[in-house]
Amino acid sequence: MKIAVTGGSGFIGLHLIKKLVSEGNEVLSLDKSVKSNNLTEFQDTVFVECDILDSDKLVKETTGIDCVIHLAGLSSPNKSIHNPHEHNRVNIDGTVNVLEACRINDIKKFVFASSSAVYGNKSSIPQTEDAQVFPSNPYGLSKVAGEKYCSIYSENFGLETVSLRPFNVYGPGQRTTSGVVAAFMEKIVLKQQPVIFGAGDYLRDFTFVEDVAEAFFLSTKNSKKANARTINIGSGKNYSIYDLLQKIEEISETKIEPLKKESLLGDVKQTLPDITLAKELLGWEPKHSLSEGLKITYDWYKKNLTKS
Repeated sequence: MKIAVTGGSGFIGLHLIKKLVSEGNEVLSLDKSVKSNNLTEFQDTVFVECDILDSDKLVKETTGIDCVIHLAGLSSPNKSIHNPHEHNRVNIDGTVNVLEACRINDIKKFVFASSSAVYGNKSSIPQTEDAQVFPSNPYGLSKVAGEKYCSIYSENFGLETVSLRPFNVYGPGQRTTSGVVAAFMEKIVLKQQPVIFGAGDYLRDFTFVEDVAEAFFLSTKNSKKANARTINIGSGKNYSIYDLLQKIEEISETKIEPLKKESLLGDVKQTLPDITLAKELLGWEPKHSLSEGLKITYDWYKKNLTKS
């Protein structure tokens, strides 16, 4: 299958491309910027600079593609509070542009990277896909809009769409400004104080990036069965931020008192997905426990992070 991945040179994107290529797919990565020096191990993948806001280039580059996996977009809940217009423009208009490219080129399959941020603070626990969503920030709202657009294109144009809601993805290669696991790893490796926002009692479901990549791959195979559905992708367990830090300290055999700061605006107090649909529709379930995933992640940061 010929698969285009928007945001393919990003954190999840590179792990996903490895999985897709290993399964015999031809992969085209479309990204706003491509740093070729980071892509030496991806010789079998074509990387093209293409902004999802450039609708004409999207149509041109996706000609002859069988499936699009849409990962590109802005992904900071806190930054979206302070810059809602940009998140709307990139995440909503950009998603519509990619869907339009699929319609124009008669592409049959579309997998959308939504987010657990759609649930917000008022959803029931555990969080199920059919529950009402209450996003707490513009980022989460933009993902709700993307899901709705997927349903519209499925209903009106026959495009098989699957929307995945990953929960707190972590793993090797993640930017240290993009998630609490990566941020903690950086501080622990460099013997600096990790930062905890608020009381450290917020609960999160942490999902290893290789498991998330597997879910996206399976969505391309099961798009007909999962058509127009939204599906949680998580471990089905949650941990407090303090619990997370303690696990990383145990793995690293390092103990550093954290620096406490005020809670972030728009932050969600608890995430905990019901992953029944992922098992039923995709045949997916996580393979890595939090301890296993953190050990792999810590080993990567220990090897790759050095003091500047």
